[in-house]
Amino acid sequence: MLRIGQTFVNRAASDGSVLSHLWIIVSDPAKDENAVIANLTTMDPGTTDPCVVKPADHPFISRASVIAYDYVKIRPCNGIEKLAACGMLSPSRDLSPALLARVQGAIGASPIVANEVKDMLRAHGFI
Repeated sequence: MLRIGQTFVNRAASDGSVLSHLWIIVSDPAKDENAVIANLTTMDPGTTDPCVVKPADHPFISRASVIAYDYVKIRPCNGIEKLAACGMLSPSRDLSPALLARVQGAIGASPIVANEVKDMLRAHGFI
C-alpha cells in the first residue's frame, strides 16, 4: 500500500531516452484512490526555485535538484502499485516530513501545476 512521502526511482531506458528520477507520493493515498505524484530533476545553473533539494536531503539526490512542476500529476494508486510490482519503479527512502512539507508548499505556489492537483492537495489539507 502506498503512503504519503514514499519515494520511488523509475527504471532508466537502456537507450538513454529515459533517465532515472526520484518520484514522490505527495498526497495521502489513504484518503483517495488517486495520488499526487511529483518528480525531481537536476537544477539548471542560474535558476531559482523555492524548493531546492540537496544531496543531504535524500540519498538518491547527487546534486541540487528541483521539482519538475510540469510533471506533477494525479495518478491512480493501483497503477503506481502495479509499476512498483513489475520493477518499473524501485522503492527509495521516504522523504522527511519537513522536506515533504516544502515540496507540497512549492507545488501549491507553482503557477505551472494544474489546478486539479492543487485542489486535491488543498482538499486533503496539505496546502
